[in-house]
Amino acid sequence: MKMAVQMMRIGDWIRFYPAFPLAGACLSGCHFTRTALVLALYIIMIGYAFAVNNYFDAEIDQNHKGKHNSGKNPLAMGWISLRDARRVLEGLIIVSLIMMMAIGWMAGGWQGPALALLNLLLLTAYSGGPRLKEIPGADLTAHGLMFGALPVACGFYLGGGSASWLLVLASSVAFLLGAEALVAHQMVDFREDFCSTKTTVVSIGQARGGVLLAFLALSSAALVAAAAWSALIPLHYAGPLIAYLLSYPVFSVRKVRDELRQDIRDPAIPQ
Repeated sequence: MKMAVQMMRIGDWIRFYPAFPLAGACLSGCHFTRTALVLALYIIMIGYAFAVNNYFDAEIDQNHKGKHNSGKNPLAMGWISLRDARRVLEGLIIVSLIMMMAIGWMAGGWQGPALALLNLLLLTAYSGGPRLKEIPGADLTAHGLMFGALPVACGFYLGGGSASWLLVLASSVAFLLGAEALVAHQMVDFREDFCSTKTTVVSIGQARGGVLLAFLALSSAALVAAAAWSALIPLHYAGPLIAYLLSYPVFSVRKVRDELRQDIRDPAIPQ
């Protein structure tokens, strides 16, 4: 159990990514028990995403100073063996499959389990073969889908909801926010990724990465504003949501801003 928790890196994501399937389940109007089950399913699946990333990135993380010093990859640190890591992944997959089928049966539809299975496959393909995380453009698309749009849609259908424009809006905003999260992460890790990993931000540069981050944030806010204007969502919901969508990128790259200020103050650091 301790090995599974270490591989899942729960502290890195528990305050952010579970909100997406939870939002989908709440929008469907399902009762508390099923909402809790959807949340539990996605805690397992998100944990699997980080565990499988640790598994395939073990060698890279050994040579990545920041990641190695953080101690977030127990496989790279030599704390667990490859065999034990595979057992953790297999266990998480089995539990996820059982839970998605059980909740889908309760919801009385096939859409939820199908989307959850697609989500699980995409989480695997992102870090393993074909390793979407190292294909510029594909990394953002995959991240927006597997952590944003699919969890919202899956939570909605597992909650018993039916297709609607509200689902389309929520999934679209979640997709943009999921892509934003990766751009922000790549901007923060830009210096250490530059010589080892081919990402979208590495390929376009940190400055253009900031422009892309702003574009995604403004696009998501514009979607919510348009939905409020068309009376799809109430104004008292739209206002705080827009404020969050615009402030999230500023907060998420604060480390980059601090580094740039330090570079400007220190003439020994090449610009």
